[in-house]
Amino acid sequence: MVTMTDTGTQAPALLAADCGGTTCRVALFDAGGALLGTGISGPANITLGGPALMQSLMSATGTALKQAGIKDYPLENLALSAGIAGLVTDAARTTLRDLSHPFRHLVAHTDAATALLGAHDGGDGAILITGTGSCGFGLQEGAFFSIGGWGPKISDQGSGARLGMSAARRALKGAEDIMPATPYTRAVMAELGGSAEAAYLWAETATPADFAALAPLTFDFARRRDVVALTLLGQIADDIEQMIEALKSRSCQRISHLGGLAAPIAPFLSAEVRALLSPPMGDALQGAKRMYENRLWDVENIRNAP
Repeated sequence: MVTMTDTGTQAPALLAADCGGTTCRVALFDAGGALLGTGISGPANITLGGPALMQSLMSATGTALKQAGIKDYPLENLALSAGIAGLVTDAARTTLRDLSHPFRHLVAHTDAATALLGAHDGGDGAILITGTGSCGFGLQEGAFFSIGGWGPKISDQGSGARLGMSAARRALKGAEDIMPATPYTRAVMAELGGSAEAAYLWAETATPADFAALAPLTFDFARRRDVVALTLLGQIADDIEQMIEALKSRSCQRISHLGGLAAPIAPFLSAEVRALLSPPMGDALQGAKRMYENRLWDVENIRNAP
């Protein structure tokens, strides 16, 4: 039986969420899978804590309900299916299982899992995500696997953070006449404060995102044919190709390259590697919907309401 709201709109049944470190996006679907409304709010990484996660989710959900023209809808009628950044440790999973929430049913996996399910419409395949960090994620016969994603100090090859770290090191070598300076290395040094001491102090507190912020400068100078910028991007492209080949070696037939670095680095990848890539079929919100339909979640919390 189709349930309607008091405004005549078909009632929402599923809230799909993409809970990231910067934004939380949600999409509201009825029982037939039709999209009713969307919403967006602030950070929703589980490492921020359960209350912060719920605050962002509730704000985005309110926007989605408003867009759908629905007022005062009982959230206990909704199932929530979420891809959540940071849901990679036992402590984070425990936090989510114990979380008080107003929904009928809360299920979740990592945001990489929902991005994967969206990219391949719920089917087997793999993704390589290259942004501030990087990781490979795959699904084969109902089982997920991952490679990389352990932070830029020991992992995250082919990422913006690793590119920025290489840029800072090479710029310092140029400033100290260890290697030849170029317009690019001088521009990087200017971003780091203009001196070796300033660069050292900057690096002491710099986050992966701070290092990744040097990536656009690298692409800018590569377009000007600066030899150092081109060399660093070539190294990053080699790292990305290695990750793609690793995913291919696991018999992944569909591989999609996602993330902020995916489009700008594409011209630096070999034609052979580009031929291995498939365009994503959908996004992480569609992946969260697929996760619920295909029962592929990692964490479940059935109405642990306040």
